[in-house]
Amino acid sequence: QMRDEIRQLQRRLGITSLYVTHDQTEAMSLSDQVVVMQEGRVEQVGPPEAIYRRPATRFVADFIGTANFVEGVVETVTDGTVTVAALGRRLAVPCAGAEVKPSDAVHLVIRPEAVLIGEPGAGIPGEVRKTTYLGPVVQYEVGAADQVFAAADYNPDRKRIFTEGCPVGVRFMEECFHLLGKR
Repeated sequence: QMRDEIRQLQRRLGITSLYVTHDQTEAMSLSDQVVVMQEGRVEQVGPPEAIYRRPATRFVADFIGTANFVEGVVETVTDGTVTVAALGRRLAVPCAGAEVKPSDAVHLVIRPEAVLIGEPGAGIPGEVRKTTYLGPVVQYEVGAADQVFAAADYNPDRKRIFTEGCPVGVRFMEECFHLLGKR
């Protein structure tokens, strides 16, 4: 309620406010612009959506929300799109100004809500390592492709809830991958 009250006050009075917090939810919900700092250095400045969806660095991606990191190798760079070999496939990822060239080793980031788990055979073979039921969302930790992914299902009532130890298929909303740059 306090966040809503502060935001309404800002808008009603038309004032500029500087709000310092370590609470990412507060920063995202109260701000038109967010400045993420690490050890006194500015890592990224931008609107909350850009900070979350297109983090400039691994630190920003990990600091604002939960992030999955995938290593890959650039195959081609054309018209603002980079083809990356990762997870045993070729992913077409927007490069968003990252300066990369073929054969560069890169990091990709994908948020848990863009990691989809389903029945075995639908995607990369995996296994549920942890299931946390929170009512409107089920959070998973899933082992697949030699790493552990955080996944979030925001409408668990419409499908099966997978339990720990369950084999699953893991897919990714490929348009949601973000290229962080060179490793």
